[in-house]
Amino acid sequence: MGGVIAQQFALDFPQLTRKLVLVSTFSALRPENFSGWAYFLRRAAAILVLGMHAQAQVVARRIFPNPQDGPLRAMYLASVARTDPYVYRRAMLSLALFDSRRRLQQIKVPTLVITGAGDNTVTPARQELLAQGIPSARQVVIPQAGHAVSVDQPEQFNRVLLDFLVE
Repeated sequence: MGGVIAQQFALDFPQLTRKLVLVSTFSALRPENFSGWAYFLRRAAAILVLGMHAQAQVVARRIFPNPQDGPLRAMYLASVARTDPYVYRRAMLSLALFDSRRRLQQIKVPTLVITGAGDNTVTPARQELLAQGIPSARQVVIPQAGHAVSVDQPEQFNRVLLDFLVE
């Protein structure tokens, strides 16, 4: 959600934005295939019918799919468990409705879009569209990383981020 908030901030307050970093995010959340639609429908059904914990388990399994990711899944689930269910549902609705595509060209600051090559939540192609829409943006795709790119490949992520910030 941070990337969506950052975009909106840069659009609403360009005078306060010198650089923009967008990680694993989108300009419009539109699944590109049946699998993507099925995932988002499964999340919606889980939160509406089974509750927030069930929905969080769906997300945790997708973001941290490997057996060794158990501690990361547990941390994610603990974090979501502390969230107000009403606020969480409203945040999910806001993400579904967010669409900055028509305004992206208004972002004039240097922008870095960091993408995990294996992101199956917001695909690299969807993130590429975001980067193409911002005149001063460039996309860096980090191999062997998914949606949680900063956790999957922390050293490479930090290097790319710091190089951009000191440019």
